[in-house]
Amino acid sequence: MAGCADTSNVSRAFVTPSKYDHLECKQLTSGLANMNSLIEKTDGLYDKGGVGIGAVVYGPDLIRLKGERTRLEEAIAAKNCPPE
Repeated sequence: MAGCADTSNVSRAFVTPSKYDHLECKQLTSGLANMNSLIEKTDGLYDKGGVGIGAVVYGPDLIRLKGERTRLEEAIAAKNCPPE
């Protein structure tokens, strides 16, 4: 999504701040790795679809997934989890 506006603040709005509070560090870091993989795959589909189709079909999912990743990163930082 090169050249697109920063959506980090918007994407966080789609995810409940406390969604990951109950998870332990291992679950959080594993979830983050899975989320990064899913974002990479979705980003590739977005790029293949082009600006029109990619944005309409994959844009909302990509924004939501990036919000999930941000919340996971925040939970990892709040719990001082060691890197996996």
